[in-house]
Amino acid sequence: MKIEDMSKELHSTMEFDQNILKKIEMYKVKHQDPDLIKYAKIISRKIIERETKLIQETYLKKIDSDTLI
Repeated sequence: MKIEDMSKELHSTMEFDQNILKKIEMYKVKHQDPDLIKYAKIISRKIIERETKLIQETYLKKIDSDTLI
């Protein structure tokens, strides 16, 4: 995978995160269920953290392989 592709993946993940947070905030305004909102934020944060970590690991491996060759 090229560094440009990884950058696009990271950008896509961050965009996904922003969209999810906007949807949670819209739900927060329309509905008053704080437990469900808190749960949704926790789940989305965990998903984004996992995706970001995978992209970072791949990115670092790519940088290492490019610089060590």
